[in-house]
Amino acid sequence: MHGISAKRAAAAACTACIICAVSTGAFFPDHDDAVNALTPGFVETHITEEFPDPDPVPYHGLTTIPKKVVITNPLVSEAACECFVRVRISISDSEIGNSVTLHFPDSASWIRKSDGFYYYTKRLSPGESTSPLIDSVTIDADTIPAEARQHLDHFDINVYEESVQAADFDQFETAWQAFGI
Repeated sequence: MHGISAKRAAAAACTACIICAVSTGAFFPDHDDAVNALTPGFVETHITEEFPDPDPVPYHGLTTIPKKVVITNPLVSEAACECFVRVRISISDSEIGNSVTLHFPDSASWIRKSDGFYYYTKRLSPGESTSPLIDSVTIDADTIPAEARQHLDHFDINVYEESVQAADFDQFETAWQAFGI
C-alpha cells in the first residue's frame, strides 16, 4: 500500500507544481512592443491642356485647332505612387461632335476600350506626364447642320480622367480590374 500512496503523493505534488507554474506565468506575462509607421501612398493626377483661344470657326470648310491633352502625376510628396490613367473625351453638342475629328499622335501608348475610355498603357511615375492623348481637333463645318452652326463658338470638348495606383501590377488592364473597373 505504501507504493500507491507514494504514487498519489507524487502525482499530487506534480499537479500542485503545474498549477503553481501556470498561475505564476499568469502574473508575469511576456510581451514586446513594436512601432510600425505606415505612410499610405496616394495618387493625385491632373489634366494639362495646351489650348489657345481659337479664332471663331468659319461656317464652311475644315478648321484645325491645336489642343494638346496630357495627364500629369505630380511629385507632391514621398508618398506619391506610380499609377495607371484613363481618359474619356466628350463633346457638349452632339450635332457638332459628329463633325469633329480628334487627332491621336500616340496610338501605341493610348488604347481605346469598349467602355469609351482611352487607357494609357504605361506606368506613370510621380513627376511624369503621359504622352499627348490628342494634339489637335479638326472641325468640318460643312457637315454640321445649318441650325447647329450658330453654336460653333459655344461647344466644349470635355476631358475627364481617372487614375489607380499601379502597385505590383505590370499591365494596365490588371490594375484596373483589381480595383473593380
